[in-house]
This record gives sequence, C-alpha cells and structure tokens, in this order.
Amino acid sequence: MGLNLDIGLWPDYLAVATLGDPDKAALGFLRPTGKDAGTGVFTTLHRTGNQRVADAAVWLVVEYWRTTGQAMRSGDIARLGWHADSRDPPIADAYAGKLGAGGREVDLQAALDVCATALLTAGDRSHDGWSQLRSRRNQPAGRLARLTVPLSGTYDADGNPIPSRRHHPITPKRTRPTRFLRR
Repeated sequence: MGLNLDIGLWPDYLAVATLGDPDKAALGFLRPTGKDAGTGVFTTLHRTGNQRVADAAVWLVVEYWRTTGQAMRSGDIARLGWHADSRDPPIADAYAGKLGAGGREVDLQAALDVCATALLTAGDRSHDGWSQLRSRRNQPAGRLARLTVPLSGTYDADGNPIPSRRHHPITPKRTRPTRFLRR
C-alpha cells in the first residue's frame, strides 16, 4: 500500500512539493503531445488515489504554461486534465474558456456542459474556484441566449414554438429591377 498524499489538508501545498521545479516538471507532468499524450506523473497520482494533489498540481502546470506565454499548451493541459477526470474548478474553468472561445453555438454549449458537469461535483463547497466557475458558466449561457432566435408566441400543429423572423416586413418592397430576378 503506497503513501496516500490526499489527506484532505493542504493539497495545494503538497502539489507544489510534488511538482518541484516547474521548468523541469511541466513537460513530463502531463504530456500534451506525442504517443504518450495524456500520461505522466498526473496519471500516476490519480491511479494511486491522490486525486486532489494531482488536480492542484495540474493547475500549477496550466498556470506555468500560461505565464510563459504558451496559451495553446496551457489549454491543451487543461483539456487533458479534464478528460483524465480532473473536476477541479480551475481546470474546468480553463477548459470551458478554451471551448467557448470559438463563439459558435456548439462551442458555447460544450463550455456550458463542462461547467455544469464540474458544478455537479461541487456539492455545498464554497471555495473561490467554485464561484469563479459559476461566473464562467454565466458567460456562455448569456452568449447562447443572445444567439438564439426569439419566439413569435405562436405554435405549430405539433405544439412546437415557431421562431419569429426579425426585422423582415411581411410584404417587402423590392429595390432591384425585375430584370435581375429569375423567371
């Protein structure tokens, strides 16, 4: 039976000690590319039951890459941490931010799903990271609300709402000569 570092106290401090020198450990902690992508010390810590320490340490690696000007690698580490079952709020926040950056409806919905999934694990904990994640959830939700088409208030035969057409008159006035229209 191995040493269980996840004792419920100070996982952030244990993560700093586990990671050591970030300049040396960042590359091997959670490999972002290659045939070993998604493996490293992080997966070993998770497998041995030290999930809170692993989650705190992967956040340190994400921040390391972000502060060294490598935002793409930072986002990749957040993505890999999320897919390796890290539900730590800063990791979910970083990954949701990466997903929602595209701005398309599907991107915003994916970011919203990540936030919702992570917030399910929050329970009644009131850590600062959870409140930041709730704030992140509101961003794609608000942008999605602006992207959706308003409803007309009428319903089709199946009971589905009919979207209203915005800024289009019922009988539009043609401004082009009819010779350019197909017959």
